[in-house]
Amino acid sequence: MTYRLRMMNPEDVRDLLQWLQRLSIPKARDGVLYFLEVGDPEHPLFIDLVIDGCDEDIDTVEWLSQILMRYILGHWMHRYVGKELAREHSYLNPEEIEYLRDKIYVQVIRTGSRRLLQWATFALENDWLGSFSLQLNDALNSILSDSPHEVHVDGLLRFRFMHYLRELQELTRCTVDDYLLSREYEDYIDLLRYFLDTTPTSQTVVHVLAVGESAKAFTENLQPFDVSEVENLANHADQEDLHPQDVLMSALITHAPQKVILHTDDADFGFAKTVVRVFGDRLEMCDCCPECDVFVAAIDKGVPSVYTTI
Repeated sequence: MTYRLRMMNPEDVRDLLQWLQRLSIPKARDGVLYFLEVGDPEHPLFIDLVIDGCDEDIDTVEWLSQILMRYILGHWMHRYVGKELAREHSYLNPEEIEYLRDKIYVQVIRTGSRRLLQWATFALENDWLGSFSLQLNDALNSILSDSPHEVHVDGLLRFRFMHYLRELQELTRCTVDDYLLSREYEDYIDLLRYFLDTTPTSQTVVHVLAVGESAKAFTENLQPFDVSEVENLANHADQEDLHPQDVLMSALITHAPQKVILHTDDADFGFAKTVVRVFGDRLEMCDCCPECDVFVAAIDKGVPSVYTTI
């Protein structure tokens, strides 16, 4: 039985042909032979495939369906994600495209995980991969069983399974957006570190309290940290809408204290995370010191301290 496999353009046909050729080598050792033929080697439009050497009780249609499933999920999808990244996000450099492609492919296509990427704001449904695989297998079996035993591989994927690819495109778009935000944050951290490193270090010690979305700073004597100089500069520059945390960070860098003691309930969140990243070896983490309740009360006197244990 001859099965004809079509793709949309010669480049994709050659890619499928090379993949089948690589697959045929270990299969030949088991006595299963793939006979592959293309009509025009320069501009191939299809591949004619004959499988020989299978046991009589093996369904060759199911066998070929599994081969194509392996190609689609293990190779075609990887290339598809890379092409989408290059087509829709041409501003990304090749290293970024490769990194994002592999990240999406490994964590989504191969694992089928619901929570996909550590920064992703969009996730595929929990059964996305299983549902896609099941329907794809049924479609391939149905098409290959009918005369003339011919399947247009990427045509099948791009039309009958368009909704699955659209979800993958949406995941790709959201992943890029979140990656760009992450990259901007890293650039912001690098800039703050540069300013801190080029500012003469003072002999002061500053306590920084960060709880939830709130942040305040205090001197070594537990007095409010002075940010008036930065506020005045912001007012003169018509930046009255400058976020209070930006003002505080600017004041900290301007004073360049020799030590920053951070009091927080979550060092991996918000302003606390930025303080940790910027001040590095100047930072000392507080472990529920006696001053914590005083600091928390200074942020919100009506709320019990998150550090208080009952």
